[in-house]
Amino acid sequence: MASIKAFFARMWEERRGASIGVILGVSLAAVILLFGFWQSVFLILFGCIGFAIGARIDSKENFQKMMNRIFGDGETMN
Repeated sequence: MASIKAFFARMWEERRGASIGVILGVSLAAVILLFGFWQSVFLILFGCIGFAIGARIDSKENFQKMMNRIFGDGETMN
């Protein structure tokens, strides 16, 4: 058990990008198998939207300013 833990610790230190890629790939495959392709796309899309909104809130950006920047401030374009 200690050798397995040492192996994963070494892989995390030496090949972090590849390790993250494997974790994301396996997770995506599991989500697609569980929910189907289009439901997975929907889930991932709204997860990304939620992440973006949460990151803006964490950065203390004013919610109204964020909405104006995304959707415009209501002025028409000529």
